[in-house]
Amino acid sequence: MRALAKGKVVSAQSYRQMTTRVRLNDGRKAEYGFAMDLGSHDGVPRNGHGGYGGGFSAQAAYYPDAELTIVVMANRFVFAEHIERKVARRLRGLREPVRREVALSAEERQRYVGKYDFGIHGWHAQVNERDGQLWFELPSPPLKLPIVYLGNHQFVSADDVDGYRLSFSKEGPGRELQLVGMGMMTWYGVRVP
Repeated sequence: MRALAKGKVVSAQSYRQMTTRVRLNDGRKAEYGFAMDLGSHDGVPRNGHGGYGGGFSAQAAYYPDAELTIVVMANRFVFAEHIERKVARRLRGLREPVRREVALSAEERQRYVGKYDFGIHGWHAQVNERDGQLWFELPSPPLKLPIVYLGNHQFVSADDVDGYRLSFSKEGPGRELQLVGMGMMTWYGVRVP
């Protein structure tokens, strides 16, 4: 990743394009460039990309301020991005984030329940409630994760602070869900009937 940033793989102009946030249809800028996640995790700028398939998982991340590259590869399905986050914190001397769960009433939980369309034909994420617990579910790869509320319409995986992060817009007919996961990329979805 450092070689990419230093112009040894693509031109400086191409790298600028890769690391320039794309504009969404509503005018906002996404945390994504050309094949590159441009998120800021733990308050630190990070460029990366990851993926899964055929029994393998991988995540590559570059921290430009420290010229630090971390690559995680596994020969099985794991959340390589979660491992990468933990390694990055350790190498940078950062603390693990503290999760402060906020209780939600049954009525409040229902405000988040629903199906969310991310623009991929036939692929919808869902938030369901079972036995007083909210669950985030994906059809493929099949995933069912309990999530906990942090306040301000923010949720994280109940069992891994580096896991999926869900941010909901305020209530309304086109309630939006921003999902940080699947390679630490930000996905944008809208609740559908």
